[in-house]
Amino acid sequence: MSPVESRLCAICREAIQWKSDGLTNSRVTPADQSLERFRKAAADNCFVCRKLIDLSEEHRKAWDRLDPEAWSPFDEFEELFVFAELEGNTGSPTTLDTAYAWFSECSSHHRERCKDPPTSTDGWLPTRLLDVGAGNASHWKLLISDTDLRGGPAPAYLTLSYRWGTNPQHALLQLSTLDQYRKGSKISDLPQTFQDLVVVARRFGVRYVWIDCFCIIQDCQDDWEAEAPMMRQVYANAACNIAASASDSPEGGLFRSRTIQDIWPGVIVKKSTSGHEGRFYCVDSNYWDRNLLTSSLHSRGWVFQERFLGPRQLYFTRDQVLWECLEGHRCEGFPNGVPLYDSPKSIDQLLVLPEGAERHGQLQDPGGNCCREDAMALDAVNRWCNLVTAYSHCHFTNPEDKLYAFSGIAKFFQEITNETYVAGLWQSRILDLLGWVVTRPQAKPSGAYRAPSWSWASVDGPVEMAKPALGDVEPLLTVLEVHVSTKREEDKTVGVTGGFIKLRGAFITASYTRDSTRAHRLLHVQLDDGDETTISARPWLDTAEVQFGKEAPSTSWFCTVWPFPPKKMLPMRRWRVLSVSC
Repeated sequence: MSPVESRLCAICREAIQWKSDGLTNSRVTPADQSLERFRKAAADNCFVCRKLIDLSEEHRKAWDRLDPEAWSPFDEFEELFVFAELEGNTGSPTTLDTAYAWFSECSSHHRERCKDPPTSTDGWLPTRLLDVGAGNASHWKLLISDTDLRGGPAPAYLTLSYRWGTNPQHALLQLSTLDQYRKGSKISDLPQTFQDLVVVARRFGVRYVWIDCFCIIQDCQDDWEAEAPMMRQVYANAACNIAASASDSPEGGLFRSRTIQDIWPGVIVKKSTSGHEGRFYCVDSNYWDRNLLTSSLHSRGWVFQERFLGPRQLYFTRDQVLWECLEGHRCEGFPNGVPLYDSPKSIDQLLVLPEGAERHGQLQDPGGNCCREDAMALDAVNRWCNLVTAYSHCHFTNPEDKLYAFSGIAKFFQEITNETYVAGLWQSRILDLLGWVVTRPQAKPSGAYRAPSWSWASVDGPVEMAKPALGDVEPLLTVLEVHVSTKREEDKTVGVTGGFIKLRGAFITASYTRDSTRAHRLLHVQLDDGDETTISARPWLDTAEVQFGKEAPSTSWFCTVWPFPPKKMLPMRRWRVLSVSC
């Protein structure tokens, strides 16, 4: 790996002047710098400017606010800056050897968290698996686990996260092809992503794989409804999940050609004023999130859960392979660990949930007050809200899958909290969790019923979950009854067919109008004694059908003050309102 100082523009060279008293992180941009000059430097292949110009639009707007820690002296991260040999393709033997080394180390040594994660069940196997053979075997076949793998220890298997594409043409498991696949089919007839998965499985020494299109009967609704709730177990018990992060369809494959120089960090050799020579490394601290969270694969609802539940993940991105387990995160550019990166992998947070009585009413909130008796722990409900908010940004081919694709996460929460799940919310915290709002309203869902109107799962588009009230609070509402009906009584996380909530509290009549002389909207509130008051407020709409323009008629609702004002009201306290719909 050669230094890149010769590939720096004048401004970037000036920004990295190592003086005898250390590196100066903050420097004033020269007066003659401009956006045009910046773009020209990137076009001229300045190592730093080109990296910055490749960021997303959101990051480009804030390129001058990058974390100054991205310029760090070598000795602060010395153990991380050990670089592996790389080849020009992510499917090369060298890359697969590196991936296998991560997998082997985790399987053998990460015993406390990765070996037996709390999401897994010893000896569990999916209903069906694909046997891809070993060595140079040319055929695969479909196995029924209870029949073909009975007796002996449960074998290891890999799972696959991939996109089906807009118009999938590849073979699927159907009632008519079940017998054919049981007998066996050619690996060479599989889409490229599936063929590449076989290559990875054989390098890992794993003979069995699980792919949804071949392990769930696609033209049998009964089979889908039986298998979909088991996705939690499928991914949690897999030896590793392989993600086709750079492909938009099964034909896209796992492996990519790449330019090796773009993977390693930039090395800048500088001398201090006293003559001492040192190295600095230019690290793209946003690389991980840009390649995963913004990819088309990882914006899919089902994949959100797959990443959450699987203890080990191997991501094949557009230019390198990334590794994620419960002990850490690695990539080919940093095979010993990724510096300047704190993973949002949600399962890490859940492993530190409070134990025993602290899961319920004994947990103290930051204000020093106990949660309501028997309520879900504040720590747990806050993490749930964060997960739902992130998940709501995902997309679905079938929006009716919204609760199905989250059911594995819900089951995990159920097991660690012993709470009652009600259509995406938790019964003991129902008043807190009803306060969700839609940040970008979309058209009213036209498909099959999926959840009651008070559930975030009933709408499309991003939502923001309201966090539980803190401090000295007293609810103004009483929950009389919460009921959710589902297709299967034994599994309340999926197949919702109806539901209702009965509340007791003081209700008021309110209507929204727009003041033609002012930009903001007005909420007119009529009290029981006939008095009226007007306050400025923003309406949070569940769908885009309701309008509050100048021509829109005034619409009235029955509302309640939402729902935990302080016992001692403070001046200028903001009261929130909840629109109640049937």
